[in-house]
Amino acid sequence: MFRFIFFLFGIIAGFITAILVLPIQGKTFFNKMSQLPKPSQDLIDECINLTVSLSKIAIGFVEDLKYRVAESSKVAEKAMQAIREKKEIK
Repeated sequence: MFRFIFFLFGIIAGFITAILVLPIQGKTFFNKMSQLPKPSQDLIDECINLTVSLSKIAIGFVEDLKYRVAESSKVAEKAMQAIREKKEIK
């Protein structure tokens, strides 16, 4: 757990470093990135990869949740129709 907390702290520190160092005038993002120390570059790259991975996980979770809700609503609809049919028979 502590490793994860320190990892998140490192990501935040990398973003702060990038925000402070990158606003050099007249440079593109990649030129600014090449001027950063190698650990900062790696941290920013890993942060981008982590963001992409987390967004893929979130999208997958939402799609799975949407599928499960659709399936449960179908089951609930069938159960309600069965209850209505029983009421009509009585």
